[in-house]
Amino acid sequence: MWKSKLVVLALMLSSTYLNTSQARPAAPLPNVHIAGQVFFAGKPAAGVTVQARYNCFTYKIDGADANLAAKATSDANGYYRLRVARAPAGSTYVAAVAGKVGTKAYANYCNPNALSGEDLTSKTKRFNINLQPATPPSAAETQCLKAKGEWGWLNSRVMGCNVQYSDASKECTDNKDCKGNMCLAGRRTIAGLDRNSKITGYCAGDTYSKYNASAEIRTGKVVFRKLY
Repeated sequence: MWKSKLVVLALMLSSTYLNTSQARPAAPLPNVHIAGQVFFAGKPAAGVTVQARYNCFTYKIDGADANLAAKATSDANGYYRLRVARAPAGSTYVAAVAGKVGTKAYANYCNPNALSGEDLTSKTKRFNINLQPATPPSAAETQCLKAKGEWGWLNSRVMGCNVQYSDASKECTDNKDCKGNMCLAGRRTIAGLDRNSKITGYCAGDTYSKYNASAEIRTGKVVFRKLY
């Protein structure tokens, strides 16, 4: 079961590594160190759980969050250091889990801008986190939670509700075949594309995948999408 579900995650990640030119993505960088300092209300924040993630949302596989790459706790001066075994450029994000400093609560944090290859290989860059006070959820956030979704950055410009779909990775030839109304085309499918033949893809695993995939399949044909 675990191996089959890893295939789901691999397919999802392969679709988001692509850019609009369909260039082959670089291999994940091994043993990357990401460091910085956490602040809240203008002061260094200790005891904050900082994460390196493959996107800003939880993706549960057998109860574990497959998007969590590494985590650490900020020290007494707010400093943190993450060691990431495999960090893909353009698909590694820095986040912090909601909590409290003293009696003051702060909200979840996730930088919607992924770290670049230059960021991940730099020995001097620091990725500081400025936490914001927790606020009551909006009507849209409340509705999202009722639908068992997760509110956050769907891409670098759009915040919204991320929902997981139960038919993730199911074979499809059109968006209507999928619960999330998105049939995705993976990198290998596109690389060997015969535009005159009907091809199959796989159903998106969540809303995030829909917003970040660069190609989908409609009526057995690949359609490239503009990324925002």
